[in-house]
Amino acid sequence: LYSLCESYSSNTERPMEVKLDGPIGTPTNEYLNYDVVIMIGTGIGITPFVSILRDTVYRLRQNKCPGCKSVHYDTYVEWNGTRSVMNKLYFHWVTRDQDSLTWFTNSMNALTTYDDDKRIEIHNHFTSVHGSNSAPSIAKLTQTLYHQMTGIDIISHLKTRNCTHFGRPDFEEILEQVSERHPNKDVGIFFCGSPHIKNVLKYLAMKYSATGCRFTFHSEKF
Repeated sequence: LYSLCESYSSNTERPMEVKLDGPIGTPTNEYLNYDVVIMIGTGIGITPFVSILRDTVYRLRQNKCPGCKSVHYDTYVEWNGTRSVMNKLYFHWVTRDQDSLTWFTNSMNALTTYDDDKRIEIHNHFTSVHGSNSAPSIAKLTQTLYHQMTGIDIISHLKTRNCTHFGRPDFEEILEQVSERHPNKDVGIFFCGSPHIKNVLKYLAMKYSATGCRFTFHSEKF
């Protein structure tokens, strides 16, 4: 855009107004301020996080060595010019509709492809099927075998390290595991979705901040 404006011979020919639009809202802009990031979207609540995921893919590509093809992580430049490193990203998407899991196939697969250091974990939760303990054994067996043979999750059709989970996620267990894996770290929780889940996550963020991990909760309206 800058080069285009510079190409005009006079100021009168330049556009007087430029409009930019995108799915990233104000709270999600702070994700680079944290050592560890947890993003949780329910249903269409994934939308504010799509640009973050695509931005992460772009950063991974920029740091990919043309010789050895591996990703060399460097410090990320945050919006206000300060430098920060996001060491781990946990992404949880909760949906009832299986078809919706394919909305962003290219972006999701690119994350797995470029994430050589396994800093990103993608967890899809398919709530139309009951929890994993009561999920049909044949479905689970088929899912596991297909993933082992192809690396593709038969439910989401994604090239992911984690198969789609059946049932609703246990957010208390998720935060407990993060606090154990990343002691004394600043963890940002970014959520978009049901108000009920929002209240649960806000409470759990305060609860597990007392364990040594510092959780900060951000809620996005969409």
